[in-house]
Amino acid sequence: MFSPDHPLLPASANPSTRNPRRRQRTSSDENGFILPKAKKQRSALTRETFVKPDGGEFRTNAMITMNGTANKDSNASSIDPKDLPVRTLKRSILKGSGRADGSLTLTKNEKYVVSKLPALPDRLGVNSKERLHGSFFPGSSYALAVTPNYAIVWSYRAVTTSPETFIFALPQDAKNNISSLPLVSLVAASISSAEPGLLVVMPSSGKITYWESITSAAAMDLTRQQRRGVEGSVGSMLSGEVVVQLVDAEPAGFILGFSSGRMASLNVRDNQGRPNVRVHMLRSHTGPTPGLFGSWRSVLTGKGWQNDVVAIRAGEKRKREERDIMVATTKGMVQLWSIHRSGQHTLKHEWNAREDMIAAINSAEPDMEPPANDNLEILDFAILPRQGMGDERNTDEVDERKSLLFLGLFRGQSSASYILFEVSIIQGSLIVGLIYRLRYYTTSPPRNNSWRPRLLMPKPCEAALIVFDRAVVIASFSQGADSPEEQLLREVHRFPRVFEDVVALRADLDVEVVGCESEDGSGPGDVNPRDTPPPGRVQSPACVLFVRGAGVIRLAIQSSRIGPTSEEITGLTAKSKIEQAISYGVQPKNPLDFSCRSEIQYSDEEVEKAAIEISSEILDSTSKAVSPMTPSLEHQLTQRATLLKELALYVKSTFRPLSRTAKWKLLWDAEKLAGARDIWRRNDISLKQRHADSAFNVLAELVDMLNTRLKTKPNAKKGELDKVRHWFTKDIGRLQVIVPWAFNTLKELYDDGEETHAHFAEWLYEANDIVLGALQTAFTFRQGNASLYGLETEPLEDGVLRDGAAYIGLPEFWTSTAVVTFLTRKQTEIGRDFAAKYLEKPFTKGDPDPAIIRKIVDETPSMVDISCQSYIERYQWLLAQPNEESKENGLRIKKEYLTTRQLQFRKLASINLADAGILLSEKYEDMGTLVELITEDMNQIRIQGVHSELSPEEERLYQQESKIQRDRFERYFLIFGEKFATALFTQYIKIGRLASLMSENKNHQKFLTKFLRANPTYAKIGWINEILAENNIQMGKTTLLDVASVKERDLWSKKVEVSIGKLALLAVQPRNQVGVKENKARADRVNTELELIAIQERLYQHIAPVIQVAVDENAEMQLVKADFGSQVTKDKPALSTVLEQGLTTLVAREAISPERLIDVLTLMDHHYNLGSSSELTGQEFYLALQVVKIIRIEDFAKAELLERIVWRRCMIRDDWTVINDTQLKDDRAVEQSTGDTALFSNLKVGYKSGFFKPPSSFTPLRPAEVLGAGSTAADLHDLFPEDLRGPIAADMRKEDERLQVYLDQGRLDDWFSGVVDAAQKSLQDELEMEMMMAKRRRSAELRLREEQKKVTRQLETERSAGNGDEGRLTGEGFDS
Repeated sequence: MFSPDHPLLPASANPSTRNPRRRQRTSSDENGFILPKAKKQRSALTRETFVKPDGGEFRTNAMITMNGTANKDSNASSIDPKDLPVRTLKRSILKGSGRADGSLTLTKNEKYVVSKLPALPDRLGVNSKERLHGSFFPGSSYALAVTPNYAIVWSYRAVTTSPETFIFALPQDAKNNISSLPLVSLVAASISSAEPGLLVVMPSSGKITYWESITSAAAMDLTRQQRRGVEGSVGSMLSGEVVVQLVDAEPAGFILGFSSGRMASLNVRDNQGRPNVRVHMLRSHTGPTPGLFGSWRSVLTGKGWQNDVVAIRAGEKRKREERDIMVATTKGMVQLWSIHRSGQHTLKHEWNAREDMIAAINSAEPDMEPPANDNLEILDFAILPRQGMGDERNTDEVDERKSLLFLGLFRGQSSASYILFEVSIIQGSLIVGLIYRLRYYTTSPPRNNSWRPRLLMPKPCEAALIVFDRAVVIASFSQGADSPEEQLLREVHRFPRVFEDVVALRADLDVEVVGCESEDGSGPGDVNPRDTPPPGRVQSPACVLFVRGAGVIRLAIQSSRIGPTSEEITGLTAKSKIEQAISYGVQPKNPLDFSCRSEIQYSDEEVEKAAIEISSEILDSTSKAVSPMTPSLEHQLTQRATLLKELALYVKSTFRPLSRTAKWKLLWDAEKLAGARDIWRRNDISLKQRHADSAFNVLAELVDMLNTRLKTKPNAKKGELDKVRHWFTKDIGRLQVIVPWAFNTLKELYDDGEETHAHFAEWLYEANDIVLGALQTAFTFRQGNASLYGLETEPLEDGVLRDGAAYIGLPEFWTSTAVVTFLTRKQTEIGRDFAAKYLEKPFTKGDPDPAIIRKIVDETPSMVDISCQSYIERYQWLLAQPNEESKENGLRIKKEYLTTRQLQFRKLASINLADAGILLSEKYEDMGTLVELITEDMNQIRIQGVHSELSPEEERLYQQESKIQRDRFERYFLIFGEKFATALFTQYIKIGRLASLMSENKNHQKFLTKFLRANPTYAKIGWINEILAENNIQMGKTTLLDVASVKERDLWSKKVEVSIGKLALLAVQPRNQVGVKENKARADRVNTELELIAIQERLYQHIAPVIQVAVDENAEMQLVKADFGSQVTKDKPALSTVLEQGLTTLVAREAISPERLIDVLTLMDHHYNLGSSSELTGQEFYLALQVVKIIRIEDFAKAELLERIVWRRCMIRDDWTVINDTQLKDDRAVEQSTGDTALFSNLKVGYKSGFFKPPSSFTPLRPAEVLGAGSTAADLHDLFPEDLRGPIAADMRKEDERLQVYLDQGRLDDWFSGVVDAAQKSLQDELEMEMMMAKRRRSAELRLREEQKKVTRQLETERSAGNGDEGRLTGEGFDS
């Protein structure tokens, strides 16, 4: 931690050689005792000697606050294991720490190791609730626990969980405060004893008891103890004053610290080494005169003591029996005392470091709240070792240079700041150097807490350990050469490059630190060579903690790794934190808290990267937490699965939510491991059941066939011989390749020879196990564990995302890569077809084992299931990708899936698993396949009942099965509702059972009506259902008229439907005026439909004589084209195509759209059909205008354009340049030529019908008005498809060109007016002729009636006269 070359911090000391001529001493140095050889005595202790006393409440402290609670200072260690030859303790339990000593590692990383030591007395078990504090003596491996009545000593480094223990009763003191624990320490063995002694100080009374042997102290009763022990007292104590500290300062004795701030030196032997208790109060030489009154005056004036002493530390040894003592107060006062065994003492220096510390804080931490004098509190300090000094030094040799490290506390308004101060004492001056504020621990200690934080500096001082009641903070500073940046930081009193971390105890367990001590590491800086570990053992610097409720815990520093690696304040990486939590946090009752402290913030990116890396390392077994080799691979896979689960739990509960992609990656890793476990389990069972003569294994063959890029090559030189186990250890992350390779392996091994089919069945079964183990387990795991990974809101169903939008932004799923999806389907189909071949076949030699075939059959539905899951996932992921190519592939695969799924479900019947197909159809809601399967099943039952003579029992079974099927149908209607109804009704129509559709589904009438209404295609049935089943004439006529106008293509059917619809329309009585208007509008539309049908029927009658002689449809079209489509459009290819299409529709007796009907009427050639009763020639354009009139009702703009086109075609039908040439023609000839034109005929028919007369809005259009009609593609937007608009517009322009010629050369514009007049005159002449003929007919009719009347009167006269024969008269009358 601290560099020996640092100008303010001296390095650790080197050992020096002891003077061989020195006389033997009776007391030890700081690190051990040198005792004369003595006869070893057998201890009188037995396990029956120790009777468990009544326990009280535990104290959680080893120090004393102002309330008088006792505190044991941790620097009291001075006993060497060689000097404590206790008979009952075996040397084996004094060995060093490490995994070999039986300790349990609680956590471990690259910086430090925390372990729980096994040795703990039974009465101090983790469930003990006694009030106690603990001390450690690392030099001797002893630990000491003190309760109000007993002291317990044991070797905390023992390798047994129940070490041999010294338990001895402590002397009772009536004056002792019940809240104060006795202060107890081990004392170096005397000349007369081979065992260490025991020193007890009662805090309240000041009574002191010393025993030379811990054995005697433990085994003897109080009377016998007094014979061997020496008693004494600290002397006069102030009211309420208690002893709070007992500090080992050998060879100068012990130092007592009082709650008032006073101090005293304590010696337990006289100058001759005999037991003798002597106490001397420490007073400054500058204080009052000696004596009782001087002592009290010193107390009253405050010159001899400080009332807020926080720590007393033993410093350097001076002469033979002299040692420095350093004292610090909470207010920052620091004293240096020199203490002698005889009791002589001197206050050498006194400093106040408070202001310098505050100045250093302000300089190094400008962003921190400025500390006030009363807000800064010193908690502890440590003396750092120096370099080049021996065990003892003469005063003249003392270099007045000391290095200290202080721990301070600044209490802010909302949190606490703990600060480390580097302090140097040089030539009597105290200098505050660099400081460091703890970043990762800001918990403010309770003011009434009896535990004060301790600052430990285990040699070689690479790290400072700050021990709190529930946490230990590790801080280490850079040791490298200073960079310019670091020098700048040092100038502002700030440490550069700091490593910091916190090891905390769990808050949910009743555990807390009640004692701690440093364990120095070995190295060249060791002070005492006897402390150096044996050769071959490297001991790391550490601290040991006595944790109430947990036992003894050691925190060992990884010396070579503890330093920071960057120029910033650093801690453990997120990856290291997570690895510790998942590796060690799962240990039962591990007292460490692995949650991430609020002060330690990792970026989301760092956490995400760490989690993914750890997951990947677990998969490939490179994680330190994974055992690379175990006898049971299943056990190792389970261990890795547990680690992945703990990783997910820890990351989810500790950090902010990861990105969605990261969550899925972690889940996929866990899926792969779960799949691998299942594959290995199946393979392990297969290996156990394998025949002894069979050495073939598909999984082994598969791993061997894998491309070297898809696996980690085992190293045979290292003994890696099992390729399969090696793959499962190193390559589970590539599990997606093993699924398609199962099929590839089959493909390589398959042989068409019949003799190999038995083997192939076994291979197929094992290959299916691989696919099912990987995919089926993965989907199941995903569904069951999504919430563990924070994916509980994902729309998962059976492990597959069913919402296409959920795939956006996710990488490709390993369970549905292109090759996985395709080859899983192929393997499923091969297995099904292979099993079907042998399922019903009688077994013969060479055939596959029927048991294997049965297993393949049983697994086939599961194979079909995972194939469907993979397909769904595949196409939905592709459809969610941004590029068009992926979307197209997604649509293609979706179509392929729907086709394949139906086939796979239906073909399960080939292996007698139709019921499985039905269940799968239900699961995937494939209603079409479901209906097919159940109707087939029902048909078989129906056929069986109809065509078989059944016995009563068979009849009963038949009826029972029929009821089951009916109940199944009812259940499907309840579960699936409209989906099932739609599929069922569609099947009825598909197989032509329309009557059954209406009669067998009366119980589901609402579904049937909804189905028919939703499908206009079925409107022909729907209108019947509306009238007969729903009694809804209104809906029936609406349905029928809609289908007639929109869907119906057959002309006759359309006419019938429209006619029936008109009748239904007349039958409905509107309820209000709005209904009347709607009914009238609907009736008008119906009439226009009938008009269009009538026009088309006239047109068909016009061409019917031509096609009567045709032998087939092709011949009909040839005849029609020859007679009606060869002249007008011969130079207009696009219009010729339009005409041909229209004629084709007309010949087929299909309904023609109004627009195409106009084209046929205006583009067809003239043809006089004298034999037809429906002469159309001369009325084509008039009928076309009638159609335009109908179109105008719905679309005026379109009708206007079509009207212009009709007039233009009418005008260009005749050659007006010829008509205009009237040379040598009389009027009759000219009138005849104009009267034969289409224009004249159209005008005459129009005027005759009143089409051009008011209130009609139609009038004859002049040639100039029709030029340009439809001559651009834009004009034809609503008339033709886009690909035809250009060519047709070109033909329209040709029509314009011809019209323009007629205007220019044939004076068509002039002729137009004359033709209009001629048409009107011709019509007038016809009307007059008709009137004259009508008059003549009426005159003739009148004359005939008069004659009839005359005859009638004559007959009546003759009859009344009675003359002649009646019959003759009658006959004559008739003859006349």
